[in-house]
Amino acid sequence: MPELGDARYVSLTTFKKDGSSIATPVWITGSDGSYAFTTGDKAWKTVRLRNNPSVRVQLCDLRGRVKPNAEVCSGTGEVHASPEAIGAAERALAAKYGWQFKATKLVDGFKTRFGRGPKQAVVAIHLSLDSSAGTPRIQPFLQYRDVAAAVECLTQAFGFRVEQAESGPDGTLEHAVLNLYDGRVMARRSSDTKQPSGSLTYVYVDDVDAHFGIASGAGIAEILSEPADQPWGDRVYDVRDVGGHHWTFAQRLATRL
Repeated sequence: MPELGDARYVSLTTFKKDGSSIATPVWITGSDGSYAFTTGDKAWKTVRLRNNPSVRVQLCDLRGRVKPNAEVCSGTGEVHASPEAIGAAERALAAKYGWQFKATKLVDGFKTRFGRGPKQAVVAIHLSLDSSAGTPRIQPFLQYRDVAAAVECLTQAFGFRVEQAESGPDGTLEHAVLNLYDGRVMARRSSDTKQPSGSLTYVYVDDVDAHFGIASGAGIAEILSEPADQPWGDRVYDVRDVGGHHWTFAQRLATRL
């Protein structure tokens, strides 16, 4: 994705322990799948990356609004605290952003000196991205009579993030693309009144019990079973969304040791 190196801002998506995602606009420098930026060691995105290195990156504006049809690049982010890594990232950022970067550094220095905000050390975040990873080879296409209700259920109960949404002439939501980790599902409006049957979407999350707590607490989806260890090595729970689609959320038991 050559335009990443020229972009003024990118939307960096990192993931919480329960699988929910948070996007933040950041400056970025680099090329050819290897990029970097600097931030504080106590910044929430730094904390999330230390727990889960998975990231998604898209072009965005100053406020973090993703550009229409922006390509998704997935990959990993590593936190580096060495002076060499920080120095290299800051020199590259200063060369790209000029006085804006220097002014930001000056403001951060004043905040630290006068005790405004938490004291933080600077760290460098190195991103390794693959644009092809942004397009999963298999993408479930789920039909709903009410796509808006489906989006509410999938985001609030399951932790998905809306990547794209399209409405019809009357303003009714017709189609939505939603992401969780490096996976993607499509929600499409349908007038079919039949209950979906014969399929199940199986999703791995970082902490299945925490994910279950959010799903059950949202009060939107129908819980079919509580988390339980299975003989094939997963801990899973089952749930049905507002469109009647069956989901199983799982965690490898080996990751709980």
